[in-house]
Amino acid sequence: MDEWETQTQAHTKVDRFKDWVKSDAMAVTAKQIAFQTLGHPLDFARTLVQLGYEPFAPTERTFIFGSPYLALPNTFQYLKYIKSVDGFLGCYRGLGPRICQSIVSSAVFSKVLAQNPFQRDESQTNQTRGGDRLRLSSARSGALVRGSQVANDFIGLMTNTGWEIISVASATIVSQPFYVIAVRSMAQFVGRETKYSTIFDAISTIFREEGILGFFSGLVPRLVGDVIYISLSASLAYLVKSYFCGNKDTLGIEGGVVMLSNVVTSSFTYQFSVVASVMAVNDSSLAVGHYPFTKSYDDWYQCWRYLAATKQLKRGSSIIGRYYTGPTVVLNGARRPTGFYFGPQHPPGLGFRESIFTSIYPPIPKKID
Repeated sequence: MDEWETQTQAHTKVDRFKDWVKSDAMAVTAKQIAFQTLGHPLDFARTLVQLGYEPFAPTERTFIFGSPYLALPNTFQYLKYIKSVDGFLGCYRGLGPRICQSIVSSAVFSKVLAQNPFQRDESQTNQTRGGDRLRLSSARSGALVRGSQVANDFIGLMTNTGWEIISVASATIVSQPFYVIAVRSMAQFVGRETKYSTIFDAISTIFREEGILGFFSGLVPRLVGDVIYISLSASLAYLVKSYFCGNKDTLGIEGGVVMLSNVVTSSFTYQFSVVASVMAVNDSSLAVGHYPFTKSYDDWYQCWRYLAATKQLKRGSSIIGRYYTGPTVVLNGARRPTGFYFGPQHPPGLGFRESIFTSIYPPIPKKID
């Protein structure tokens, strides 16, 4: 009898796994991983820029209308430099933990969101209408706005938004260790460290050097940014849909409204992503977590204030047309950056040879209490 129950339970688990593989959630996760893999080199370059690593000093150029500015290499030139140092595979540093972060985040988000009683009621209502149901997700946090509820039911919108905030916050907290590992894996490019080469090495290093709290470095600015993002995105979608689109409940209009609100809100909350990346490496054993790349911050708000004062909160937000926005001085009639460290420039073909790492870039001494 016990053996029969054990086999039944095992068979049930297999069936559940097969159902999950065939489900829409699995298809969405697979697409997300595919797009993440294709776009990872750009994410890698953006992360290094967010951390304050600029290997090449800006050059002075002139806008169309004659005003001068300090131009930085665009993201594709940045990637060309990374490839020259580490090769093609070097452009995929940190991809493993980034995919793990995405899978864990999506799973937790879907699981918590499924507990929303309003969502279940709405799903049943849509089935009686013939199953026509809109679900639009943002790539950043999973914020969604659905169907005619955007225009006709403010209470329903607030209920959905509240559950989305809870779901995204849960997903962010659970996946934060993989976020920290991913950022630090990419940050190794700057100082040529090797201690975050694998996920297991990274877990061992973080636990040994910083304890459990090290896995949650930079968590608060991510949470704050996600809450503001979802709230603003849902509010903008509701206002535009209600006051500019009237009673038109077509998928095309609602899709455009949600897309527009996501783009506007993403631009507004990008600063939190920069602060989260900086705090993820702050005071770690990585070179980019110390002077001259960054200051030592007691908390994320101190980091925010310093980056805001030096006009660095938007760094990495542009792929093409990047330019230096920090403090400058005028020397011999030309503007020059000041207070910002440019470099180091690694020689081409350096690759992952550890003997070269230790000889050219000595380890940072431990902090003395």
